[in-house]
Amino acid sequence: MALDIDVLVDLQDPWGDTDPESDADPQADDEVLIFGDRRPPRSPMEALLDEILSGILESTHPVLGPAIQQAKQRSPCLGNLLAMSPPEQRKAVGRPPYRDLVLANCLLDESTKIAPKRPAEAERCALLAEWIADQPWPDEPKKAASVLLDAIITQGEVLRLQRDWKKAELRFAAAYTLLLDQTPHDAHAAFCRNLSRLRADQGRYEEAALLQMYAMRFHCLRWNSDRLPSEGLYRLAILALKQNDPGRAMAILTRLCLDQESDPCFDWVRNEIDIGRAICLAAVGHADAARGLIAEALPGWRDIDDRSRRLSFEWIESRIAVHLGDLDRAIPRLEAIRRWLIAEGDLDKICLSSIDLALAHAKKGQTAQRLPGLLTDIARLPGAGEKPWALGSLWRFREALDRGHDPAAAAREAAEIVHRREMSLKRLAARCYQIRA
Repeated sequence: MALDIDVLVDLQDPWGDTDPESDADPQADDEVLIFGDRRPPRSPMEALLDEILSGILESTHPVLGPAIQQAKQRSPCLGNLLAMSPPEQRKAVGRPPYRDLVLANCLLDESTKIAPKRPAEAERCALLAEWIADQPWPDEPKKAASVLLDAIITQGEVLRLQRDWKKAELRFAAAYTLLLDQTPHDAHAAFCRNLSRLRADQGRYEEAALLQMYAMRFHCLRWNSDRLPSEGLYRLAILALKQNDPGRAMAILTRLCLDQESDPCFDWVRNEIDIGRAICLAAVGHADAARGLIAEALPGWRDIDDRSRRLSFEWIESRIAVHLGDLDRAIPRLEAIRRWLIAEGDLDKICLSSIDLALAHAKKGQTAQRLPGLLTDIARLPGAGEKPWALGSLWRFREALDRGHDPAAAAREAAEIVHRREMSLKRLAARCYQIRA
């Protein structure tokens, strides 16, 4: 079944000029980058992406470079520093052995690794790295400045993961001032890439796409290359989907398939590309082609050793199946995924998988029988009572159905509660009363 959207097919180069020697200035439009948190109205394609794509960009591999691995071996005191109280840490980083830029890099590596699951600890690691670097370093001023900049950008990314947009804006603004007078290097690309993710979370997709293009341009300048990075092109395609433009997204993904196969990083994004192409095909009404592409990609997913990453693909495939109406296939898989997530204890993803299941059951006309069990399962989870949005998301789903909303629209409203974590305990109590009555 085709979505009610305008399909704007643009088969031109998704960037245009990819010559790294181009005289275009990546910072010429820097007013676009500065700094607010207004969220515009949601588009139909963004709604589709909420249903079947949230979490796909979390499937990248965290790769440790040899230098960081060696730094860890040289810095066994990292664990000792993290075990201290915050006042002790503040004093310790001002003197050896903790006043050490190698240790600061280790802290940033640790922050990157633990950020998705333990963002508060990750923020602390990045702050410690900032404290270390933000001291006089007369013998290594450039290295200290680089570590300081990386620490501030890392804090912005961790705060984004915590959905603390105002603090994330402040961190990115601080990083921006440090970058203004510097020659382009890796930190410029990292800044644009991470700020692009924040803008995408805020629904500011045009700015997110522009920032992603800047990140790709800085990458090409840095390595004197005219080959656009596979990951950057893939993210640009996802942003095109979120801008309600599946034609342009398919053009970018097709370019990836045709032009990037010699890229050593291509293999690990191949499954993501297949997912994106299947979503494009489903969006323009080619359901059979989308099913075929998913079936061709399944063997590659099963070869992935990382269980959590493999599960993310299975989850997305199940969401596509729900969208296409393959409910008998999707429901057992979603139930298995949800059981695995409950065992892992990730409340956000448990709620999102519950919403996916509720949507599938609603499409089968089984909401009244199935929704109470989903609510009960969430209510029994440790810590759910302290987070009203956990139960509130499914209450919102039920309310939207009662108001006559389409089930997919009801699921989007429910998912927004999880993503924004905005429901208070008082509001949840009012909703529970109204539904019981």
